[in-house]
Amino acid sequence: MSFARPDVNTPFDEHELEFFAEEEMIRIVPNFRHEEELEMLRRTYPAMRPNFETEVPLWMGLSLRKAQRCTIVTPEWMKTEALEEILENERNEDDYQELPFHYYEIASMLFRGARDDIENIYQTRKLLEDIRSVRYHKVRKELSGLEGYTQAVRLQNLCALEINVIRKFFVEALDKYKRYDTEVPDGKENARPSFSQPPEDAERRTLRRR
Repeated sequence: MSFARPDVNTPFDEHELEFFAEEEMIRIVPNFRHEEELEMLRRTYPAMRPNFETEVPLWMGLSLRKAQRCTIVTPEWMKTEALEEILENERNEDDYQELPFHYYEIASMLFRGARDDIENIYQTRKLLEDIRSVRYHKVRKELSGLEGYTQAVRLQNLCALEINVIRKFFVEALDKYKRYDTEVPDGKENARPSFSQPPEDAERRTLRRR
């Protein structure tokens, strides 16, 4: 996988997004004992004991699961009850529901690497796809409603998946706005209003001394 990006407007592909998601923390139940803390470059992880939950980054949990040295605990937000509530709120509210920033990438990697550990995997997968679809629809609706001069767009709680989709649109839009704002036609230097000087035909008032 290469990270040399020829164009900053190019969206990340799914493998790159999953690479970023590998540092997200999950909970596992190891089936081995490691009494010493594990010191890594970015952080130190606690000792591992059989049948005791511990928190590790996603990449480590998947590696241990592949070696059959642990089981992965289904994240609370991935349980069907939580996803059903999130989906209902997404459909009925304008605001985006709060989810882990890499929720879709985490779920995709767990489906591939720990499918036997995920509760109600088929229903969970369907709920996540429905949530992704509803959030996409809301993003498209927000962007299609932009008209004329828009000072701000409120898109709170967007996740990596949605940001990656609209990234190119926003970068190109801001670039065009910047060019439009800086280019002045020949002979029309004063065409745009200035905030430092009033227009020549503005009514002038004499200020009185107090």
